[in-house]
Amino acid sequence: MTDSSQQPIFRVDKYQAYEEETVLFEQYSILMYGSEKLCCTRPEMEQLSKLIQRALNDRKEADHGNR
Repeated sequence: MTDSSQQPIFRVDKYQAYEEETVLFEQYSILMYGSEKLCCTRPEMEQLSKLIQRALNDRKEADHGNR
């Protein structure tokens, strides 16, 4: 159970720009404790997401007893 009165640590804001029926671009802002830390486009966010997943899934250090 989470405390709903506690402010979230992270927030992701998404901004899209349209022209007629076409999405021109998507921009993402990552905020930590309410302060913007990173702003990037969709391809950059996808690359960052893959890198984060790779880092979280890498258990090489844990396998060697280093924590």
